[in-house]
Amino acid sequence: MNNPFDVLLQEIRDTRAEISEIKKIFPKRESIKRYSPQEVADATGVSVQTIWNALKDGRIHAKKFGKRYLISVDEFDRACSEIKTIKYKRS
Repeated sequence: MNNPFDVLLQEIRDTRAEISEIKKIFPKRESIKRYSPQEVADATGVSVQTIWNALKDGRIHAKKFGKRYLISVDEFDRACSEIKTIKYKRS
């Protein structure tokens, strides 16, 4: 009589083999760095309120994760290149 655990062990081995094949197809993605409004303000030399106003106006785009707003690296770079217009733009 066959041991029922042998069947389970074989299924686990097969599943592990399939997972390793999938990992080869889809390489591990690097984590996406995101910045808080405080980090953006510290890096650019403007006040946090200026960053929040730019977020509110839509001049800087951010994603909301729970209660936090996080700004992507691309958006951060774009905002840094336009920081003078963000700081001195009058409504």
